[in-house]
Amino acid sequence: MELILVRHGQNEWNKLHRTQGQQDSPMTVKGTLQADLTGKALSSYHIDRFYCSDAGRAVQTAGRILKINPDFPLPKADPRLRELNYGNWEGMLHDEIKHDNPELYSLYRNDPASFRAPK
Repeated sequence: MELILVRHGQNEWNKLHRTQGQQDSPMTVKGTLQADLTGKALSSYHIDRFYCSDAGRAVQTAGRILKINPDFPLPKADPRLRELNYGNWEGMLHDEIKHDNPELYSLYRNDPASFRAPK
């Protein structure tokens, strides 16, 4: 068995370095191109199952991959695959978080297993 993990294409908040978590923002032109290129790269694989997060960015990426590979199984959107919930950090710029919460941000970057998002 082979497991292939794919990250969603770039979206507006990625471009702005805004913390997203379970929030969503639209994919950029670059993000849709990334999803299309991923679909082309996967076209030589036999895919038995196809899962994605239920976040819009993941569903959109999966849809672009499926459009290029119509023989793939339909993606199953599963909320258990969602990004972490970053509490009140969601929507904030990374630099704002580093400035306002330097110790907690350092823990998040260096020991993510011990990190707990604020609120």
